Amino acid sequence: MWFAIRDPFVLEEDMPHKVWRWSCSCDVGMGLPISIPCSGPDPCSHCGEPTVFSYWARDSIEKMHLYQRVHGLKPLGPHRRLADVVFRGLRETCVACGSTGFVGTEHWAECLYCEGTGGAWKADEEHLVAAYCLLLHRYPAAAAPGALSAVGIGLGAAPAGHDDG
Repeated sequence: MWFAIRDPFVLEEDMPHKVWRWSCSCDVGMGLPISIPCSGPDPCSHCGEPTVFSYWARDSIEKMHLYQRVHGLKPLGPHRRLADVVFRGLRETCVACGSTGFVGTEHWAECLYCEGTGGAWKADEEHLVAAYCLLLHRYPAAAAPGALSAVGIGLGAAPAGHDDG
C-alpha cells in the first residue's frame, strides 16, 4: 500500500477543500438521514441524487495553523483542555462566511470580515489579558514562539534571528 506524505510547507491549489452534502432525503443504515457532509461530489448510492456544495474546509495542518494564528498558542499540548475552557465564549462566529473563514463556491477566497479566521473576539481587553495570564501561569510553554495574543500581548520568545529594533 502506498501513502502520499504532503509537505506542510508547500501550498497546494486544492487547499482548502470542498465539503459536499447529499441533497436527497434517503436513510442510511440505522435510519439516519444522509443530508450530512460527504467527501466528494459522488451521487447518492441509493437514489442517484447529486451532491451539492456545502462549504470550504481546512485540513488538520491548516486548522492547527489557524488556531495558532488566532490564539497565539501552540495548537497541541497539555494546555489545550484549559485553553478551550478559558477561551470558550470569547469569540463570536462570522455570519458572512458561516464561521469557515472562506467565501465562494467555485473558487475560494478568505472572508474579508473575519480575515479568514471564522470569527472575531468579543471579549474586552481586560478579560482576554486575564485569560492569557491564567493560562500562561499554569502552562508557560503554551505560547507559540513570537506569537501575539488577541490583544497584542507578546506571548512567546521571538524566533531566532528576529530583531526587535
